[in-house]
Amino acid sequence: MELTSKNRTMVQIDLESPEERRLVDRVVRDEGLPLWDSDNQKDIAGPCQVILITRETDPANLTAELLRLAGAWGHVTGAVIIQDTQEAAPENQTNVIGSLVTGYSFAQATAVLRQAGLVLEQRRELWNLRQTAAMSGTFDNIVGISEAIRQLKDTARRLAPTDIAITLEGPAGSGKKLLAEVIHHHSQRRNGPMVIIDFSAIPPMLLEQDLFGDSSSESNSRGSSLLPKACGGTVLLDKIHLVPPKIQSRLAEVIQTMSLGKDSSAPKLDCRFISTTEVRLDELVAAGKMERKLVDRLAVIPIKLPSLCDRAEDIEILVDYFLHRLSADLGRPAPAISREAVDKILQHNWPGNVRELENCLRRAVSLCHKHELAYDDITFLASGSTNDRQPARERLNPGGSRGKGLLDDNQRVVIRRALDEHNWNFTQTAQELGIGRTTLWRKVKKYKLKRSSSEETKA
Repeated sequence: MELTSKNRTMVQIDLESPEERRLVDRVVRDEGLPLWDSDNQKDIAGPCQVILITRETDPANLTAELLRLAGAWGHVTGAVIIQDTQEAAPENQTNVIGSLVTGYSFAQATAVLRQAGLVLEQRRELWNLRQTAAMSGTFDNIVGISEAIRQLKDTARRLAPTDIAITLEGPAGSGKKLLAEVIHHHSQRRNGPMVIIDFSAIPPMLLEQDLFGDSSSESNSRGSSLLPKACGGTVLLDKIHLVPPKIQSRLAEVIQTMSLGKDSSAPKLDCRFISTTEVRLDELVAAGKMERKLVDRLAVIPIKLPSLCDRAEDIEILVDYFLHRLSADLGRPAPAISREAVDKILQHNWPGNVRELENCLRRAVSLCHKHELAYDDITFLASGSTNDRQPARERLNPGGSRGKGLLDDNQRVVIRRALDEHNWNFTQTAQELGIGRTTLWRKVKKYKLKRSSSEETKA
């Protein structure tokens, strides 16, 4: 049966008894639901719901099978388990969305299947809401498990609800504008506008008028200046290191007085200021290229964003994140990626940082029509592995051994710590780390992480 927008639920029957399988098959077909078929996945446009009907009750095996069914599309999955007696549900409660006891009738199976379908539909709606929220700017968009990123997110979370002026300092492509949007989204001004003033995009001869309004008019009209348009919201001064010297003093005064003029008729400002820079502002002050009073107004609290090479343990997680996000944008399942391709990515020094990595994977996903990205599918436009910067892998693995060293050690330690903190709840741990549950499961298998007996006793 072809899946439609009104029918996004499939069923996988995993039962050994032919008689029992025939009964369940009859229930499924009577409900008009298609059976899961790995061969028809290429025809499915987007995520759907998959119900697994099984007698498997071991939590680890159940999770592994549901993650397999979730596949590249990230289908929402759940299990209806069949038991010989009415026992408590398995330890991993979130995976179990229904249960039957041996000897069940056709009507009972129908009722449980319908309820399971409703549960998965609700989970899909919740997932969609979370995706919408994420696209609006949540901390889940700051992807990574490195200590630098964990500290960055912690600092940003604490500062977001305040009106303190913040300067985000980092190299081009490191995610400064994204972090500014996330901070705005989590501030008390989230319902107000975010006005972005890009000093690299506005011609110098127009910049003063765009910022402060037309000085030739009787008053600085609210319609001719960009700053009042952020009333109740946030002003992002992007690339503040490029602000022309001749307007620095006036900009500092405007930020200090929150007014576009000295007279009482001048428009008053009600906004928060966030700025970004690719250059240390104190160095510009020392060189005489920026006024100290402007820096003091803008950089009450500076936040430094690391380069991608300085957070090399995040690269593989970012690859997985971008492959799924970019593939979803193209309406196709995310491809796998070969170990050789991953090693090629890790050997690059990423002068363009996260933006360059995203563009690299965008090219690969757009041009590749196979199920797996190979070594040759990864291409770089910027020069990589130059003498002035180490490749990403060598930052964490000076010995240069393939697939070993501190890169894996750091990930293993961080993931194990997060799992223990959340009592091995995969959903909560994945949210804490900013990665998908499927990615987390693969990492657990890769590093052969197991729950200690003491943790199981606590649970």
